[in-house]
Amino acid sequence: MKKMYTKSILGVALLSATALLTGCGSNNIPMEPVNAKTLELNKLKEQYPDVNITQQDIDKGNILYSGASGDYSMMSMKKQNNHIISGIQKASMDTLKSKAKYFEVVAPKTLADKKLSTYEEFSKECLSSNPFGGSDPCDITNSSFFLRTSGIVGHLNDNNATAKLLIKIYTEKPSNVAVFDANEVLDSLKKKDELQKNLTENK
Repeated sequence: MKKMYTKSILGVALLSATALLTGCGSNNIPMEPVNAKTLELNKLKEQYPDVNITQQDIDKGNILYSGASGDYSMMSMKKQNNHIISGIQKASMDTLKSKAKYFEVVAPKTLADKKLSTYEEFSKECLSSNPFGGSDPCDITNSSFFLRTSGIVGHLNDNNATAKLLIKIYTEKPSNVAVFDANEVLDSLKKKDELQKNLTENK
């Protein structure tokens, strides 16, 4: 079962804006970055009037849907955080694969509103300190994932969780927007030994 899950995980999803922002629905997730060219900006702005996206950004391919699942181990209780970590890791990888260096989180709004710019900030604000239950304070994964109890059944079901982000990428660091440096995020993950191996093995 673990082998089957490992093969079916990861990547960047061409999700509808509604599915992405509500955490519902998913498709088979391709590994390459997926430009959000089908995103309807007017609908996004109805939900988020201050969103930092223009139609030109969408047309140029600067807006990406990014999604992934974290490493899974039957014996590891860290996997709840692994799924959350996979979102920021995959967004970093997608940014670099798209020949950019920085990315801004546009959605989920809970994470975007925190205006984070380093992995240390992300770790403090978004990861659970409880390895057996916990929560998803930044609304990065399927909400149902964190509502389950930590029994054997819940432990197996948790592996279905997927992190979903909508990001805006930049080749130059903007002065007026909180952005993550993709290389710094990946370096921090390596130093903390939190890099999700299933993403790097399939890149």
